[in-house]
Amino acid sequence: MYPWAQKEFNKTYRFFESLKAGLLETARCRACGQVQWPPRSTCAKCLSEDLEWVELPKEGTLESFHQSHVSSVEGERTPFLVGTIRLPNGVRMLAKITGGTVEHLRTGMRMKRRSAGLRRGQVRWTFSPMKQETQRSPQKP
Repeated sequence: MYPWAQKEFNKTYRFFESLKAGLLETARCRACGQVQWPPRSTCAKCLSEDLEWVELPKEGTLESFHQSHVSSVEGERTPFLVGTIRLPNGVRMLAKITGGTVEHLRTGMRMKRRSAGLRRGQVRWTFSPMKQETQRSPQKP
């Protein structure tokens, strides 16, 4: 377990507690409204410590993607897809992509978060193309 995932060591331990419950939360500044990603205890924009916890949106847009043939997690099957997802609140996050193939992905497609949690002590969340997106043919270069 990460030492910063324990209440006595860090103010952002709630991030890990939320993941255990299947939620993906982060901090939002009450003073200026800035959403913090990754979660932190001080606002990166105005330096306020007056933050609240909010769940991140479950839908976003695929900005970039690649197929990885190397994993840092023992026993994880390769290749797998990884992408940058932009959420409606402006947060950009890396995510494992499931439910699609590299040939059918395209930038700009709508994505939906399918899972969030801790797997073997590792922070994990997955996104997949929204249903209507997978029915369209892939973009030709």
